[in-house]
Amino acid sequence: MTPRAVMRILAKALVLFLAFDLFQAATHLDRRIADLPVLEHLLPPMARLDIMRDYPTPVMWPLSPLLRAHRIGRPKAPDEYRVAVLGDSGTFGMSMHEAEAVPGQMTGLVERIGGRRVVAYNLSYQTPNTLKDLVILKHALSNDLDAVVWFVTLYDLASDVPPPYREQVHIILRVNREDVRELSARYGIHTWETGRLAAERHWWSRSIFVTGARYRDFAILLGRAVLDSLSGGDPSDSARARMPWIGSKPLPPLPLFVQTGMDQPPMPNARWKSLLAGRDMTAGRGVRLLVVNNPLLIAAGPGSERMYDSFFGRLIYDRYRATLDRFCRDHGIAYLDLWNLLPPKEFDETPQHYLPAGNARIARAVMERLKETVR
Repeated sequence: MTPRAVMRILAKALVLFLAFDLFQAATHLDRRIADLPVLEHLLPPMARLDIMRDYPTPVMWPLSPLLRAHRIGRPKAPDEYRVAVLGDSGTFGMSMHEAEAVPGQMTGLVERIGGRRVVAYNLSYQTPNTLKDLVILKHALSNDLDAVVWFVTLYDLASDVPPPYREQVHIILRVNREDVRELSARYGIHTWETGRLAAERHWWSRSIFVTGARYRDFAILLGRAVLDSLSGGDPSDSARARMPWIGSKPLPPLPLFVQTGMDQPPMPNARWKSLLAGRDMTAGRGVRLLVVNNPLLIAAGPGSERMYDSFFGRLIYDRYRATLDRFCRDHGIAYLDLWNLLPPKEFDETPQHYLPAGNARIARAVMERLKETVR
């Protein structure tokens, strides 16, 4: 093998690579792969159980195949009252079996609405973000829903700036940016995320040097599908080790969210338009919507006269509750405020994660309110 022959081989390889790059860019090959029906059969079993168990692999792929592979993608039974549950990792139940999480507890109540048994599907995903929830809802509405229960929190609705420690655009929004653009245009939602995702992509942005991560993600999905198929047991048994109870930790000098002045930060703000969009999307499909304010950890000890917990100051949280209640009443959105439902001992390692006993209490309260909206 002479140096000339080596250079000739490398040159041919480069030409072939550039030709493939032009082909995949011109044909949007990564999107075509994402739409292949076979993908839903290749997704890891954990992704079929719910969106988050296999974090972070499945959410690197668009939501359409994820929800086709999810349990909610199965045909609806004639006697089923189908409920989609949106929220963050607290609603999802990160550290527990799926039956112990809020949606699993709702199903476990074996309640009936209109003569049909209530089955709740866990579509919650890590990080409070109403725009992320709205993108999930857009796809979930194609699955013959009867109702949507949407858990929200001041952590997301406080202001339209990146919340503490969440500087990056949520992964679901980044992967499903076309959905974000569509929803932004249709419902007039303009948040800090839509501003970052709205910029027109240049022709070179479809190059494999930019979009190559999509093919890497596909390879990861295939690999995880094989590995998970060889692993026995219920994937939701892969719970995290229990962390120290949040109530055992002292309050910090300042919470993450505080009132910065009279009616500052302003509420409602740009993020609240997602709630109106969710109202319109569900109403257009004849689906009931129930917005639920997350339970709040009410801590004790030094500093508790100024803050409820390490996340929320008392002034900003009290204003948020009053504003959200008024907002929902003014815009015809069924609402349930669970702010003081749980005793501190029913929280887990953060102010937004709950123990199974707390989830059971939440599930019962939500079910009663959901039945009220039907009556």
